[in-house]
Amino acid sequence: MKHTDMNPDHPGIYLPPPFIYLIVFVVGWILQKWVPLHPGILRSFPIAGLGVILMIMAIGLISQALKIFHASGNTVITTRAASSLQTDGIYSKTRNPMYLGMIFIYISFSLFIGYWWHLILLPLLIILLQNLVIRKEENYLSHRFGMEYIEYQEKVGRWF
Repeated sequence: MKHTDMNPDHPGIYLPPPFIYLIVFVVGWILQKWVPLHPGILRSFPIAGLGVILMIMAIGLISQALKIFHASGNTVITTRAASSLQTDGIYSKTRNPMYLGMIFIYISFSLFIGYWWHLILLPLLIILLQNLVIRKEENYLSHRFGMEYIEYQEKVGRWF
């Protein structure tokens, strides 16, 4: 499908998605300073271990996704056109391995720092991602790749 200047050949996401994670994380930090919540169990060895496991999983997800993007010559920059649809490897398990990996990183840092506010804001982060980024990407990819993308959506979940 041909795109015009009014409908550019990219998802129309001008704020890089990692900044959304960072903004929500900073809001959690500010809330902790204004309305402190005691860390309690967040400062325990098992929780720190969970943070390490999530960080390892995040690195695995993101590195696999970037490897596929690099091999295909595609871009992760959201203001550029997609040159191909990623459906192999980790993309056969989740449509958003990089965003899922970044969520795992967000949770890991939340657990390491021990601020409940970061975890309380996690649903807001996911809602922002879905509304400001993922839905735009899905609309773009369905226009760009048509039935190929729609069939992919039916087979592979947004997150899992």
